[in-house]
Amino acid sequence: MSSALLFVTLLAQSQFPDSHSWQTAKTSAALQRALGWSRAFESESAGKDAECQQLRFTASFNHLKKALDEFADAYNQGRLDLKKIEEIKKAWRDLESSEARFRLGKNK
Repeated sequence: MSSALLFVTLLAQSQFPDSHSWQTAKTSAALQRALGWSRAFESESAGKDAECQQLRFTASFNHLKKALDEFADAYNQGRLDLKKIEEIKKAWRDLESSEARFRLGKNK
């Protein structure tokens, strides 16, 4: 939207070059306010996206840790539980989908 406002302002200035300087200053101030609001909205949106991604990563990591702990407890008791292994695999896939840094060899 801010690009459209800038375009319209520049188009109006080129069509009416003899307009008063106070009108140009007023239009310029309005444009600056619009750009400021646009940037504030974009930074707020980016912050919310980052926070959501962080929460998703934390939940996935905690799920993986819980699955590993349960497998380790069963293994230390002398049992090899295949359901626990499948749970670890599922938790790892969830973690991979939430964080690109944990994708092993998929981006190469």
